[in-house]
Amino acid sequence: MTSSSLTLTPTARLARRLAQNAVLERNSEAVTAWATPRILSFSAWLTTLQQDWLLYADDERVPINRSQSAYLWQAEVDRDVFIGRPRVAELAQRAWQTIHDYRLPPPARWPDAALSEDSRQFRDWSSRFLERCDRAGLIDEARFAALLPEWLAQNAHALPATIRLHGFDLPLTPLQEQILDACEQAGVQIIRPQRQEVDPGAGQVLAFPSAAAELDAAAHWARALLETRPGAQVGIVVADLGSRVDAVDACLRRTFSPANALLEAGAPEPWHISLGKPLKDWPLVADALLLLHLDPRRLSQPQLLRLSTSPFLAGEQEMTVRLRALHRLQGRAPYDVTLEEWLTELDADAAPQTCAALRRWLAVRGEATGLLWPQNWVRQLQQELSALGFGHGRSLDSREYQTLMRWHQLLESFAALDAVLATPLDRTRALAELDIQAAAAVFRERNTGTPLEVLGIEEALGARFDALWITSFDSTRWPGPSQRDPLLPSVFQGPLPRATADSCLDRSRLELDGLLATAPMCTVSFARGTDEAPLTRSALLPQWPELAVETGPSFTIGPATPLEPIDGDTCAPPLATDREHTTAGGTGILKSQSACPFQAFATYRLRALEPPLPRPGLSPADRGILAHGALEALFRRVADSRTLAGLSTEELESLIEHCVQRTLDEQRTRYRWRFTASSLAGERRRLKQLLARWVETVEQPRDGFTVVAREQSVTLSLGPLTLAGTIDRVDRNEDGSQLIIDYKSSAPAGSALVPDPRLREPQLPAYALASDPPADAVAFGNLGISRLGLTGYARSGWGIKGIALTATKSELKADPQAAEQRWQQWLDSWRTQLAALAADFAAGQAAVTPRDAAVCSRCTLTPLCRIREHTRFAADEDASPLDESSDD
Repeated sequence: MTSSSLTLTPTARLARRLAQNAVLERNSEAVTAWATPRILSFSAWLTTLQQDWLLYADDERVPINRSQSAYLWQAEVDRDVFIGRPRVAELAQRAWQTIHDYRLPPPARWPDAALSEDSRQFRDWSSRFLERCDRAGLIDEARFAALLPEWLAQNAHALPATIRLHGFDLPLTPLQEQILDACEQAGVQIIRPQRQEVDPGAGQVLAFPSAAAELDAAAHWARALLETRPGAQVGIVVADLGSRVDAVDACLRRTFSPANALLEAGAPEPWHISLGKPLKDWPLVADALLLLHLDPRRLSQPQLLRLSTSPFLAGEQEMTVRLRALHRLQGRAPYDVTLEEWLTELDADAAPQTCAALRRWLAVRGEATGLLWPQNWVRQLQQELSALGFGHGRSLDSREYQTLMRWHQLLESFAALDAVLATPLDRTRALAELDIQAAAAVFRERNTGTPLEVLGIEEALGARFDALWITSFDSTRWPGPSQRDPLLPSVFQGPLPRATADSCLDRSRLELDGLLATAPMCTVSFARGTDEAPLTRSALLPQWPELAVETGPSFTIGPATPLEPIDGDTCAPPLATDREHTTAGGTGILKSQSACPFQAFATYRLRALEPPLPRPGLSPADRGILAHGALEALFRRVADSRTLAGLSTEELESLIEHCVQRTLDEQRTRYRWRFTASSLAGERRRLKQLLARWVETVEQPRDGFTVVAREQSVTLSLGPLTLAGTIDRVDRNEDGSQLIIDYKSSAPAGSALVPDPRLREPQLPAYALASDPPADAVAFGNLGISRLGLTGYARSGWGIKGIALTATKSELKADPQAAEQRWQQWLDSWRTQLAALAADFAAGQAAVTPRDAAVCSRCTLTPLCRIREHTRFAADEDASPLDESSDD
């Protein structure tokens, strides 16, 4: 027996707190050196005993940890009807632990008459679990702990001289009692604290209208207390903390730091939450798992976004380049791309460090083929992460460093599966098991001594605070419903702490006594619930007066205070006048300037662009591109109406089939995952039907025409701007007049072409002016299946459905030349209006003046322009938006 002294606590958190207090006490005594007190949680002490057992016990069985035994339980459960149900295996492992902790009869001795279908199934699983462990020479933690009383009685050399219990406000389990009794028989002095009768004193119960209001009040109470007593230790108990960790963290953040409530955590917070989140939900681990799941043959755009923005990867200085490449990709690529397609985009922007890392990763990734044991998988996965530069990004803060250490522990635990596996794993199974372990491991960084702690009930027991607020003290939680284990026979569940109503009541009383003893000043509260499900205070509380709190301190992120306008601050620096290159943006600049000058400035000069939201499958824009391509291919083969009329029905069908297939092949060549097999077949059918109906309803009824240009590039000189554009199609009539067609998946109404200082659709008017001579007609080619056809205006009658004259019938009746004159007026007006829009853009005119509310309803720049702070806009916001469609 050693001469050391050992302090045992029910939780690791309490053990760390006692160790910190010991250090602070020695520092206050000006002691420069001292023996570190041995303070462990009960479970940590069992781990050290397991190590001693390995050294001294006459037993060749190999102990396995919880992760290893969880894998074996899952393997047995998967043999039956619960394939792929980790929750069932978790229940089975927990029931197995309960049997040993409470010294219940082993499943093999359960009488059939006492068994339900579930407990009978569990008996079979446990029998197979034992057989599997015995064949492999393994012993799990539950069975090992059950052997300790007998082994400790014969091996006193593994025990300290004194064991002091601290913080055990709840009864020990029968197994813990047997272990301590064995230690006492071996000569160990067991010091058990005497239970003190708790005097609840005077207090009050606060009733809040909602759980959120209750939590908000507790947070403000803690802040106010710490501001008046900076050295105080304050606690908040949240009964259902496990399900409200994020809500609690958000509440504390906006209470203690309102200005940074919506930002990423920066400086260390003055609070600590005892319960954590699954390890897989922490950013560092989530990024690591994402990288390990990457498949170079198929990368989704969300994966690329996470890969491009991860701060844990080397090459952080290339993040802007990666995002720019991804933005281009999002505008034209499918949801999934290959690694080579992604590298092509990156090479264009010269991101050498990122490209080199991806190619190294590809080489390492290719080395792992076939089956490997977990230990070898860990080596392989670490090499892949190293090749990508994981862990070599920005410096880690304390929380991230602890997360990294916990990630390494998880990998060690995964590698330990070698001891329980019968065969090696393929990559899919290995990563699936790693995901399961990362989801099961709950992590929270260690408390470094924060003045405010937020805890669950059991975590708070045994602690000491200057002030404590106990929330959620309603009758549904205190004492709460009984909780019977579904896999254990009812006849054996009597000793379990919450198996019956009486045991629930007894345990809740002990919990309340323990909580009230943790601080000299306690506040208790509960939420009153809703009218449909009202809640009342717990009957276990002392007869304290109840105070209803209707309102309380709160902080909400609401509309900002309206800005004070500054006269004249609506003009940006003008464009440089000595640039010879074409202004990027084409006629989209003019359309945006017309819609809202600030929108044009932010979009085309600040490049404040919102990337398209990637979605699996083809987007409307993708389908529009395919329709454009198929029509272009068709009218390269059919140059005029005479050729079209000469085609038989079979020849036309064959030609359409050829053009559609060519268009689809071109898209498949560019991006491997543009289509799935089903979407490819569906698009082929859709395009064939679209082209056939277009020819039948639009082209064949027309008089003679010739297609003189397809996808024609033009340069538009409008005042100080030189804009590039592409005309989808130009037709020449038999009389020499020309028609410009712009294909749209959903074309706007023809009224969008009517001259106006804020022209809604400047593209076609600009193309008409760019022609030499100017075009005689312009029309949208609407490719929507329900609105198939042409919509536009012409100089004179073309006899084409959907193309109208610019002059009204009454004007034509009064003057047959009215259409010619009106068309010329339109051309002149278009020229003047487009030049004005171009001049305003070049001059930097950037006032926040949307044409109407419909412009703002589709704009993503409102956080930048802050238009919703303008009272005029707020008054107009309810106006019905006009039907205005955007370009493809």
